Amino acid sequence: MKLNNVFFGIFASALLLASCSNDDAIDKDVPLGAYDNGVVILNEGNFGTPNASVSYISNDLTIFMEDVFGTENPGEVLGDVAQSLSFYEDKAFIVMNNSNTVEVVNRYTFKSLATITQNLKNPRYSVALNGKLYVTNSGTKAVTVYDAKTFTYLETIVIGKTSEKIVAANGKLYVMNGSYGSGNTVTVISPQSNNAMSTITVENGINSIEEKNGSVYVLCGYLQEVSCLKLTLLLIRQLQIQIYYIN
Repeated sequence: MKLNNVFFGIFASALLLASCSNDDAIDKDVPLGAYDNGVVILNEGNFGTPNASVSYISNDLTIFMEDVFGTENPGEVLGDVAQSLSFYEDKAFIVMNNSNTVEVVNRYTFKSLATITQNLKNPRYSVALNGKLYVTNSGTKAVTVYDAKTFTYLETIVIGKTSEKIVAANGKLYVMNGSYGSGNTVTVISPQSNNAMSTITVENGINSIEEKNGSVYVLCGYLQEVSCLKLTLLLIRQLQIQIYYIN
């Protein structure tokens, strides 16, 4: 009788483990929200009119939804000129240039979490690093810093020159100092060193900057010449640049 009880206990345990394993497998396939498996499209809207919106397209292209922010937050308006959007953990930060706000939503449900307003002046782009949100401001030529979880204002980093797109790589921040085909520098900020700054000079006509696998790429263009500059980790440390010309 005791031996039978032992076999029965082992059999029951095996069933329980199999059941738990199957549940875990199913949980991994469950979407985290209505807008988990797809692409969000930021619609800037008309300058001076609070008609910016966000659209959604599912990965299988079977679902298209307009104004998901308005749908999920009845009665609320996103704002005037949706300039850019960045992600951090389960949050999305929508930078509203002419409204001087950053709208914080859950990236999977698009339910509104908060609206950041303090010390924003014509905000442009944002990026999160080590629990902090960094927002560039064209009106003050500075980067304002917020807690990425509580959304409280922390400090302002004065750049003193055009502050456009910002990316994070290797624990540092890279701010593009140019827009609309002008400018030729990138400001490097080291948050872990009391926001110490240095400047990298690139080609004229800087117009975009991206990060990929720890490398920072800067695209510059003017007249008939376009330059793609790759700032690798080693080159960043040496403040040197590799330049590739595309004719």
